Amino acid sequence: MIREAWQRTVVAAVTWAAVSLAQPPTAAAAPSTTELEAARAAFGEGLTFEAQGRWADALDRFQRAAAVRASPQVSFHLGLCFEHVGRLVDALDAFVRVERDALGDSNVRRTGKLAERHVAALRKRLPVLLLHAPPSMDGTEPSVSLDGRALQNAMFDVPLPVDPGEHVVAVQAPGRATSEERFVARESGRAELTLRLGAELPQPPPGERAPDVTAPAKPVAVAAVDRPAPITARPKPARSRGSMTTPVILGSGALASFAAAGVFYGLRASAIADLRNGCADRAACPDDLRGVRDRGQTYTTAGNVSIALAATATVATAITFFVLRPTRTTDITLTARGPFLVVAGQL
Repeated sequence: MIREAWQRTVVAAVTWAAVSLAQPPTAAAAPSTTELEAARAAFGEGLTFEAQGRWADALDRFQRAAAVRASPQVSFHLGLCFEHVGRLVDALDAFVRVERDALGDSNVRRTGKLAERHVAALRKRLPVLLLHAPPSMDGTEPSVSLDGRALQNAMFDVPLPVDPGEHVVAVQAPGRATSEERFVARESGRAELTLRLGAELPQPPPGERAPDVTAPAKPVAVAAVDRPAPITARPKPARSRGSMTTPVILGSGALASFAAAGVFYGLRASAIADLRNGCADRAACPDDLRGVRDRGQTYTTAGNVSIALAATATVATAITFFVLRPTRTTDITLTARGPFLVVAGQL
């Protein structure tokens, strides 16, 4: 195995450039120099990932290289990656393609020999599926798919290689429901399925056509009646107004201002009482009571300012409350009954 891996790496490194440049250009537009350089870089990265056992990453790089030029060497490494990620059918196709291309190219003959070994091993490992047509075809040609891929009816009773794992076979026929069969394929195993048609779908009665759900609906005629329909007044939409946060804040400020005014007037009264007790009359007051007098004047000014602020905040609270308070909508229904109009609803 080590020797085989060494051979693959040496062959890849030596023949990639030769194979890429030696092939003559086809009728399609030849890859540009930039595209070829990108493909060589992708191929080199794929070899590195392959040596590290990162098969999914290596597969991605080799597929990028194959998109520019699918040489036998690239196809060989694609087959290796497909094999290691469990896609044995794709791996077999890649190795068979390498065998075919190597027959007329001496530069990749060694790679072709290595591909032959993988082809022989994969054919022993690949599971085989044998599909039998439904016993009752009713003159219809069913559509058969394997894992979402369409199969030709010619594949009935023919061994079909599949990847190991779980698979789904679906059968569709006109006028019948879809029928599905699930099976698990194991390496070197054989699965055999007899397909069946799904149940018949219900058919419309004779002379009637099944409704077309995709067709636009036709307008339905409504018979006129003598009774007049109620006349409903469209309610006036509520005007967009601010929240009640502003009145609450202003009201709180008014209360706080009133409380501050009370405190300041209380302190003023205390200062006046001290002056009355310490002064014989207004003209004769000791010098040590001058500070008490100054504080009394300050308390008086602060109290007056607080009262003014409280009054202003109270007025602003009232105004904003009436402006921002919620309004009620009008919902009135007028119904004609004979010569009268009946009014129902609320304002």
